Amino acid sequence: MKTAVEMVRAVVARVVQDVGAAFSLQEDLMQEALVHLWWKQLVCPGHRPSWYLKSCHFHLLDYLRNGRSVDSVKRSYLACKLSGDNGEDDCPCNHPIAEEVARSRASALDIVAVLKRRLNRTERKVLDLIAEGWAVSEVAAKLRVSHQAVSKCWRKIAALAQHLGISPR
Repeated sequence: MKTAVEMVRAVVARVVQDVGAAFSLQEDLMQEALVHLWWKQLVCPGHRPSWYLKSCHFHLLDYLRNGRSVDSVKRSYLACKLSGDNGEDDCPCNHPIAEEVARSRASALDIVAVLKRRLNRTERKVLDLIAEGWAVSEVAAKLRVSHQAVSKCWRKIAALAQHLGISPR
């Protein structure tokens, strides 16, 4: 009988395989997915397991598309030589990626804050829930409005973002 941890690892392994990355990257992606899963559960508790797994799936796609992998060609300048016996334990490449992730999350929070100042109460609620990762249909159910109403708010928010020079992905 599998333990809960083994079952989670098996499901996350399927998510990693669904992303379709090269076999050589699957171990790195597995680790990235598990860390993302843990972080999402910590930051956004109370969601269904499928929500967390879908979040992992999208995170891995974004991770690969933007070349965030440590061994990515885009990140080759971060590579460091292994230190021999010269006593250099701390390598400068250990920190920039973590800083980049923190900066991108802080940047996303800044963008949400800028947008919220120009939105009405309902639109702010929609933006908050979508920023947390809720799907449009889930936001509609949570706010007890129609799917179309949430979509309309989301289009208005997107138009405002473009007007402010915030380019969509």
